Amino acid sequence: MDKRIKAPKLRFEGFGDSWKESSIRELINFYEDKTTKEDEYPVLSSTMSGIFLQKDYFNNEVTTRSNVGYKIVPKGYITYRSMSDTDIFHFNVQDLIDKGIVSPAYPVFETIRGNVANFLTTYMNENGGFKRQIAINKEGGTRYALSGKKLASLSAIIPQSPEQENIADFFCVFDGIISNLQKKLNRTKEFKAACLQSFFPKKGEVIPAVRFSGFSGEWKKCKLVYKVFFLKRGK
Repeated sequence: MDKRIKAPKLRFEGFGDSWKESSIRELINFYEDKTTKEDEYPVLSSTMSGIFLQKDYFNNEVTTRSNVGYKIVPKGYITYRSMSDTDIFHFNVQDLIDKGIVSPAYPVFETIRGNVANFLTTYMNENGGFKRQIAINKEGGTRYALSGKKLASLSAIIPQSPEQENIADFFCVFDGIISNLQKKLNRTKEFKAACLQSFFPKKGEVIPAVRFSGFSGEWKKCKLVYKVFFLKRGK
């Protein structure tokens, strides 16, 4: 999108108004409610690939001893990990459960004035100009930080709510397709791993558990022989 024109080249039919430049603080309200007791709500992980229940993301491992004082993230609110080993920060809409919790270091906010959460996260995650603003305003040395205060000082060029909704719905379709393909990929990898377990003999055995039709007999144990060739450099 050309910042001077303030409108993208490709738009849905029926939309023609210029997009408006606004600071992020005009589009959101930060949410600071915190837990007062242990395990008040499920712990969430906000990652580069989305938001997950922490117990699922870390295979039921507990990553912290206590979660009292964690920030509450109601459904439909946005959060992100404010520390990064790179200069990339990923914003996620919490769409899993009614209420979850994240580390106190994670900013949590809602969109206001009719702005659409899924549109805003797509814009912040994908728009080149916005990512350049983040790169300029991030703080830190070996690790980078983007505080809520810094985020609020950035600006975005956005349309009115109806067009935001159309764009958000359009990209949500792609997100669903990608998610389904990712699940299929993961299942395929798991199947391959299972095949590797079955199609090769286990330690101490000479016959695999599963074989193709027409093959029988024991597998032969052989030693690998390494041959090293030295080439004499000519004078």
